Amino acid sequence: MRTHILFDLDGTMLPMDTEAFLGAYLQLLGKTFADVAPPDVFARHVMESSMATIRDQSAELTNKEKFMKRFIPRVGRPEEELLPRFDKFYLDQFPYLARYSKPSPLARVLAQSALAKGYEIVMATNPVFPRQAVLERMKWADLDDLPWRHITSYEETRFCKPSPRYFAEIMDTLGTHPSRCLHVGNDMEEDFAAVKARLPVVMVSDFLINRENRPLTDCLYHGTLSDVTQWFADSQ
Repeated sequence: MRTHILFDLDGTMLPMDTEAFLGAYLQLLGKTFADVAPPDVFARHVMESSMATIRDQSAELTNKEKFMKRFIPRVGRPEEELLPRFDKFYLDQFPYLARYSKPSPLARVLAQSALAKGYEIVMATNPVFPRQAVLERMKWADLDDLPWRHITSYEETRFCKPSPRYFAEIMDTLGTHPSRCLHVGNDMEEDFAAVKARLPVVMVSDFLINRENRPLTDCLYHGTLSDVTQWFADSQ
């Protein structure tokens, strides 16, 4: 019997063109920190440090620590100066990026359906953002007030998608087994990696990312957010 449902956020529970959102985010971030480095240079440092964090499979540091270890030397400013400014950015500027998302009421319906059936719900977004940025995007999706059992963010998580260790870490945190969980996502690289951690995967196709054209038939189920919501109500 399944007990936990893991939900990806961007492109899954929060419909959006992830590439458009990322571009706008980096542009806004670069402008905000233009006194530290030229906007395009600052944005490049953020992206390169984030990608290095995603590839880092060491368990000793959190993703935040991994990111800062690479980012701080690149920009040549102390962490104690930059962190408060990042915090202020995510509180004051980041909310303006909501216009790049296309929230659907079905996301809340799906999450509430899982809760009504007795599942614990997990926001399993790729933890390359601080918790404030995750909570803000959950607010855009009208999901922030639900009783989430666990939310992954870069402060306390040590791995990223597409590493199976990301999902294994969640299993350890929940104290459960993959056979008792289900992961819902939209990326056939990042989210389908859950299969390697022995979690069945449901793929939401509205904003599907499938760079290698992998067959969707390998998923437990696939369809639009509307399809997945109805499938879950009927079968789980």
